[in-house]
Amino acid sequence: MPKRDTIDELNLANLNLIAAMDTTDLAEWDIEFESRGQGVRVMCKAASGDVVPHGLDGDVSAALLHLFLKMGMPEEGVLSFNITTLLKACKWRANGDYFRQLRTSLERLHTTNYTVSNGWREVGGREDRWTHAKFHFIESLEFDSTDKKGAFDEKSMITLRLAQKVVSSIRSGYVKPLDLEVMLAFKRPRTRTIYRILDGARYDLDQPDTLLGVIEYDLEDWADLCKIPKSRAANIKRALAAPHEELMAQGYLKEVAYFGRGMKQRVRYEFGDPKQTTLQVQKVRVSPALENRFSAYGVTIGVARKIVRKLGEERTHSELDRFETLKKRGEITPRTPARMLNHFFENLDSYPTIEAVPAPSKLAPLPEPDDARPVESPFQAPPTPELANLLNKRLEMFFGKKLTQADYETLKARVLSGQLEMDVVYQRAIAASMPEKQVEFLTWLYAEFASATSQSTP
Repeated sequence: MPKRDTIDELNLANLNLIAAMDTTDLAEWDIEFESRGQGVRVMCKAASGDVVPHGLDGDVSAALLHLFLKMGMPEEGVLSFNITTLLKACKWRANGDYFRQLRTSLERLHTTNYTVSNGWREVGGREDRWTHAKFHFIESLEFDSTDKKGAFDEKSMITLRLAQKVVSSIRSGYVKPLDLEVMLAFKRPRTRTIYRILDGARYDLDQPDTLLGVIEYDLEDWADLCKIPKSRAANIKRALAAPHEELMAQGYLKEVAYFGRGMKQRVRYEFGDPKQTTLQVQKVRVSPALENRFSAYGVTIGVARKIVRKLGEERTHSELDRFETLKKRGEITPRTPARMLNHFFENLDSYPTIEAVPAPSKLAPLPEPDDARPVESPFQAPPTPELANLLNKRLEMFFGKKLTQADYETLKARVLSGQLEMDVVYQRAIAASMPEKQVEFLTWLYAEFASATSQSTP
């Protein structure tokens, strides 16, 4: 599976709440289907005088999930940021057209009502449940402006609260990877939405870590999932044609085939080799953990990407560790944070080396967590190899290559042997997901590894 930059919540990925159309006059949609032997109904109703979320609204919804993860998954789902932060996450330019579009999209995601009957999956308790859900993707929205009419400008600050159903689901670990950079690199908004739907359809809800190579749908069901009007089969295929062409040209799809006639047709998707996807070959991936480390010093993602292209991600992490150690020792010439870090990477050989990181046995254990309400998680059940692998994948999203492959293997062995509790590790990882807290978690984890090793030595 390719390295991903952010996540998508699995209910959103499989139900799809954004119409795969560049423009629309739809004020509502209502679809029904059968899943696991039970009837599911999903309804969307826009505010009076508006239309349902579509097109560029998909960029905004995906970018907000990215910021939610990047900001440490706050329990209440409240995010506060400058407008340029969201524009950058959407890969949009900071100009008047995009200021207007961003406000339109945020307000549409705030005012549109979604109702899911018997089709929203909740995980994290003793057993999974299929529930009803009624929400706005953005439950509350506030922003400031120097314009009397409320138009966004470069100084606008935005504060919003994501739907609690979405927040709880992500915090409980019911997520899938999503390559946001690849998604936003496609030219058409419709293609970006289709990419997100396809990427969600590749994951089995019962085995979210399994990536399918081929999927097949009835044409009518696929049109419902994409929220494309079902007037005629030819119109559905015409709406899908341009996104299919772009997705195949970039190597994400290997083949699209239709079988049958009229509205009884089926559509079959065969996915390409992720390593051969043109967009991925052209763009160097920077993990969220590494991006957070650079952004803490005010270094742009473009500069970070150039460094990773030259050094590789693992060495980049190591050099950042060296930079931070030298900085603490006072061996870095004082400048602005970004200039200090840029000068360091441009002159690596001129800076002194440092000793290796202390052995785990020398690291002090992390203090016990406070009495904050724990995050519901799927790791309260007895440990199994499948759950241990899932735990490693969750930690990889937060810490990336700050943990080595050997660390992940050791963690798996420790939880399967009962020397570490999966849920304790997960709760501590959630609490330390912000960059400034990650060192504390790693210190604690290495100390636990060392403790378990010493206890097993005769």
